[in-house]
Amino acid sequence: TLAQNAWNRRTKRPDGMRGVTRGRRWRARITMHRRQIHLGVFDSPLSAYEAYMRAALRLRGPFARLD
Repeated sequence: TLAQNAWNRRTKRPDGMRGVTRGRRWRARITMHRRQIHLGVFDSPLSAYEAYMRAALRLRGPFARLD
């Protein structure tokens, strides 16, 4: 579907960490069917990205892009 193809797009982020943003700490979130799902707040960007990857596999299955 169109949504599944959008999940597979490459990220435009220079660090490659899709779904991770910086506030006071590192925040992870994923978008699914036009809704943002908050995955948590973390001390390091790597742990936030790992949470994003686990959620992507769980929610998107074979259409998850993990690079």
